[in-house]
Amino acid sequence: MGDGEQLMTGQAWHDFCARLAAMGDVIRGDEFPGSSRDRAEGFRHLTRQVVFALTAHVELRDPAFPGFHRFDDDVTKWGGPSVDFTYLRAKVSSRYAYRISGDVSGVRQMILALPEGEMQFEQYGVFGQWNLSQFEVGPDGWLEIVLAAERPDEPTANWLPLDERVDHVNVRVIVSDWAADVVPVLRIERIGQAGEAPPPLTPGVMASRLDEAMTWIERSVPYWNAYYERAHDRAGDNAIPPARTTAGGVPDFQYSGGFWKLADDEALIVEYEAVDSAYWSIHFYTKGWFESGDFANRSVSFTGDSSFIDGDGRVRYVVAHSDPGAPNWIDTEGRTEAELTCRWAFLDGPAPAPATTVVPLSEVRRHLPHDHPFVDDATRRAQLGARQDAAARRFRR
Repeated sequence: MGDGEQLMTGQAWHDFCARLAAMGDVIRGDEFPGSSRDRAEGFRHLTRQVVFALTAHVELRDPAFPGFHRFDDDVTKWGGPSVDFTYLRAKVSSRYAYRISGDVSGVRQMILALPEGEMQFEQYGVFGQWNLSQFEVGPDGWLEIVLAAERPDEPTANWLPLDERVDHVNVRVIVSDWAADVVPVLRIERIGQAGEAPPPLTPGVMASRLDEAMTWIERSVPYWNAYYERAHDRAGDNAIPPARTTAGGVPDFQYSGGFWKLADDEALIVEYEAVDSAYWSIHFYTKGWFESGDFANRSVSFTGDSSFIDGDGRVRYVVAHSDPGAPNWIDTEGRTEAELTCRWAFLDGPAPAPATTVVPLSEVRRHLPHDHPFVDDATRRAQLGARQDAAARRFRR
């Protein structure tokens, strides 16, 4: 029975639903966290994976008619996303040439990459990566980029070679100052596409796309759980190892991931030298699902722009289950353990080495500089309200 016949009989749809149900059994296995909260978040995680997979592999699968779609935002989370990036991706193929365009006025930094596939499929190749400062931008802020296997006959300032192994274009827009940094509206189009429409959807194509979407989910969910556990085995608890570049990450970024494990009456102080960089940040990922915290509503992350820096040039964060009154409080959301990750962008040398100290929650202030400020309840509410406003604007909520 071919793909088309399987869809017409309903078999392809029944197979998709059965495989999705089986994934529900997978996340209930011993290798995943199993508290009541973990179960709730696990099934939410599975629905988020479905949203992404169906968007990427059913709706926007055709490289002849590409379109950007946002992912790893405040809702569709997977794979350890940065809370300060707005992620876009579109399907492409070296058979075609494409134009990406948009007004980038006010954008702090943007990174465009041409990957071969997904880390969970052990596809780590990135066949070109560029940041905004490497492109020629018009005086009015307008940016146009051409992706093509061969250099176009028509002169263009921003041609990027499209390797035959590349299957999508990935864009990361960096938002460090949440109140000021701009997220551009970008369009991708196949050159020569104007006025054309895709052919009618056939049963065979739809069946193939359902299978592709479900395969992506089946590979992704266990991959990121195992990724978290391997990283935990290397780093241990309440320590952050030296930063390094990461396969599948941005080469101009240095990443450092440690883990906290705290009792209710404990806090973890993380400190390091503040650096002169376009972007640096700290936030966490959840055990089992490798998602970011609720960064739109809780104090779970900081950037160089939002961090308080002490007079000695060092930045100090306090990871705690309840508010210690420190300006750089990282709210654990009541999680006994999670991965705490730091990023530094475009440094000339190695990233600073974070130092960590576990202290009684009641003694946090004794371990901070004497002039370190105190944040009262009203100030914290205003801080959180500003986060909510910024996230709503950024994600058009």
